[in-house]
Amino acid sequence: MALETVSDRQRDEMIDALARKVVARRLETPAIFILESHQPLSFVISQSLLLSAPVLGTFFGFGAVNRWAHILEDRENVTRLVQRIEALAAETKRAQPQAGRDKS
Repeated sequence: MALETVSDRQRDEMIDALARKVVARRLETPAIFILESHQPLSFVISQSLLLSAPVLGTFFGFGAVNRWAHILEDRENVTRLVQRIEALAAETKRAQPQAGRDKS
């Protein structure tokens, strides 16, 4: 099973999609904590994804598992994900008070 290459555009789209899911579920604090604390292990985690691909691929698709394994090989991508989660959380926080005023 060869590791798929991921373009910068694909990487950014995947990171954005995951960050949006995290923020939509209001899990930004635990997600950032977990990502930051496990960032030094990102390469090991990416290799674990590949090792688990036969099982995970059944549920998430083999291509998606391979792409995430490729993305997580680089620690900078974990930083990108954390930054995107923080940016989306800040946008959501700014929009909430304004939405409350619009209803009045």
